[in-house]
Amino acid sequence: MIFVQNILNKLLDGIIPCLETKFAITDKKGHLIYGGDMEKAMQSSIRICGAKFTLLADIPPSILKDFGLLVEDYINTRLGSKILDCLLGKENPPEGFPFPCGLLLIKSPGKLEDLLYELFKTDLIFSMPDTTLLVILQLDNLNELKEISQALLDSINEELCVKTIISIGRISHSWEEMSMSFKEAQKALDFAPKINSSIVSYNDMIFERLLLSIPNETRKNFVNEIKQKLDLLDKDTRKTIRVVLDCNLNMSEAARKLYIHRNTLMYRLDKIANSTGLDLRNFKDAVKMEIFKEIQ
Repeated sequence: MIFVQNILNKLLDGIIPCLETKFAITDKKGHLIYGGDMEKAMQSSIRICGAKFTLLADIPPSILKDFGLLVEDYINTRLGSKILDCLLGKENPPEGFPFPCGLLLIKSPGKLEDLLYELFKTDLIFSMPDTTLLVILQLDNLNELKEISQALLDSINEELCVKTIISIGRISHSWEEMSMSFKEAQKALDFAPKINSSIVSYNDMIFERLLLSIPNETRKNFVNEIKQKLDLLDKDTRKTIRVVLDCNLNMSEAARKLYIHRNTLMYRLDKIANSTGLDLRNFKDAVKMEIFKEIQ
């Protein structure tokens, strides 16, 4: 990636005077991206923005690995800070960026770089100062980005089993749009724990953001009022409410997911209405239930 290489050269030029060890870096095809000819030097694998590179240095094998980790950490930390400054408007963005693109922010205690690179084959994976990972993917379809996010979360859950939150940004065609996308994704990421969601998108959270703007005391009173009514119902009946809401009040789909006949579902809804005074077939009552589900 041209723009990454340009930033890389500037970063490394800044630390060379501080090091006595000369080194070079080549990409996976053996092309030199930094330094001079060092054919007889020792080699070590390093990762820059998630992609694998080869570090060449004329040093003993016993310290080569530690030197590689030092260079790797230096580059990734400063590349992440550089991109962050560009997104926040603190620095002029580099040329050659691959627009249009989609943006993901990933918060996880796990070490995800290897998995992300294997899945996406991209060298646009940046470590942010707060341990969040920024992944930029070259695509122009938001639905595709959402599908990728779900597949990524499934892979993380299957292979690493760590709590992960993915925030989806909008599709960007310029640095100005990507800056806005990044800021919105940050807000959604901060908001995610409040709604107990693993995948969030700022533009899809209007309802949730509105609910959480309601004063705490008002929300508490509303939750207690609905909860008292739902406590009268058994476990299967409460599950029925949740499934109907998750199916957007599509009764046929809800019946299929509950493995019951549609008439049986209608009977359960009658039972819920008689016990609680809330009929999910009535739009206002369904909204009350949805609000309860979101803020309880």
